[in-house]
Amino acid sequence: MSIVINLIVIPQRISPDRWKEVYDESLRLLQAYDFMDRFPAQKNGFTYDYAEKSRDVENFLESGYHGWRSVGDMRTGDNTEDYILFGDIHAYLSSKKQTDNGREILLGVLKDMKVPKKPRGCINLWGGRTQGEDSHIYLLAIACLISYRLPEAALVSGDISAGQCRKAVRWANQYLGEPIGLPVTGQRKLLAGRLKRSPLPRERLPETFLALTLEAKDGKMGEFLREEFGEGLLLAYYRKQFLQYKASQRGFAFLLKEYLEMGFGFRELCQMAVSAPDGMRVQPEDFLRRVVESKLHIKEKETYDFT
Repeated sequence: MSIVINLIVIPQRISPDRWKEVYDESLRLLQAYDFMDRFPAQKNGFTYDYAEKSRDVENFLESGYHGWRSVGDMRTGDNTEDYILFGDIHAYLSSKKQTDNGREILLGVLKDMKVPKKPRGCINLWGGRTQGEDSHIYLLAIACLISYRLPEAALVSGDISAGQCRKAVRWANQYLGEPIGLPVTGQRKLLAGRLKRSPLPRERLPETFLALTLEAKDGKMGEFLREEFGEGLLLAYYRKQFLQYKASQRGFAFLLKEYLEMGFGFRELCQMAVSAPDGMRVQPEDFLRRVVESKLHIKEKETYDFT
């Protein structure tokens, strides 16, 4: 099992002064929590590393820039992979200048989807494994800060949920002069609005929204989606998704549970899975067995359970 936090940015969209402002805010959060870093030392001719509270370091990693790193936390001593942030946006600008095409950054994180007109220049500053250790929420708070302050140029993603982000944002706002909010992927109305303004074809909107949202896919989400995109478009999306699976596959059970928990019609589900000539053509007995086995009464375990 791998639990990660991604911090996607398009450096060309961020001015050095604006990045420095956000970096300085990250130092407030760095100071507020016991992030752990490792530092080299020598004794009796031996070189070794020792743990110390993370801090801003000049010429960090011999880069010529200020920066900091977290490899875990001093509270528990638990380790994560390296999470590094430099104080100068030039540290992230490639020597091969890439022209910013101005496209929506949200489309740049959909690696497993064929999306037209993706943005150029997206890089993942983080992506290491936190494994849900104590520092996970506090690293997420810094990612939420950067994503919120730079909404067109930065985006947090990974093994996170809206619930985690709410917890992270509440903690961060105790120490920031100007409060932050949830990332756009944790705010359904903002997310839908930005996707509608993107170059995505209308029929791709449900698929893209559901791939990006951090919010629970429950009855309230289903109501929102039907109002926002229309039931016909959503049923067309699910019809296409169900056809990718056999009834015995785990993906079918997951999709079945998602569909029903968002309050879509059971009659339409029966048509897609059983009776429609161009549907899955599952045997009725097998279909009903899968419905019972989907355990609709048991809520999915969210990522924040690991923290």
